[in-house]
Amino acid sequence: QAELTTVTSENQKLQEELDLQATLTDYNTISGTVIARNPDKWIDQVVIDRGNRDGLVNGMSVMSNNGLVGRVVEVNPTSSKVTLLTTNDEAAVYTSAEIALEDETLFGVINGYDTNRKALIMEQITSTSTIEEGATVTSSGLGGLVPKGLLIGTVSEVSLDRHGLGQRVYIEPATNFEDIRFVTIINREAETVDKSNHSADTEEESE
Repeated sequence: QAELTTVTSENQKLQEELDLQATLTDYNTISGTVIARNPDKWIDQVVIDRGNRDGLVNGMSVMSNNGLVGRVVEVNPTSSKVTLLTTNDEAAVYTSAEIALEDETLFGVINGYDTNRKALIMEQITSTSTIEEGATVTSSGLGGLVPKGLLIGTVSEVSLDRHGLGQRVYIEPATNFEDIRFVTIINREAETVDKSNHSADTEEESE
């Protein structure tokens, strides 16, 4: 019974990854599996079974289920370390994000995680407009590393930031950070290379 439950759960998560990859048609993706997660660094990082032999480089974005979970920070030939958005290291977690409202788009930065609320924290928001609970939060692409349009989660609460001057948004993650088994790595660089090669081939043909 335990084995059946495990297999059923893994099949479900694999299907979720396939569904996710079907939505990421603008990017080349690489599938991977979590092979290690230190209990002492449970919210900080995971190790996956893909490395530079598979085309991974530092900075690549990593998703699981439906949401962005982190980015690659250390690459070996057959494995890589992924720093999670839930890490306590603010410098490592900085991710540019946006919230699309009816009449404008708000920009800000994911810069922390509240372990009590189990929510990501977004600050440095560029507007004082009212942000409704349930609004979708995605990557903005403005930080240079993370591509635009990757789902992060939904707004669960809005309050003042630590200085009491701007808005702080708590985000319910789109993925369950406690149970990350399979991942999808976003290989944006490969996509750019493919497009460049395609353009070069087209020019050669026209010549």
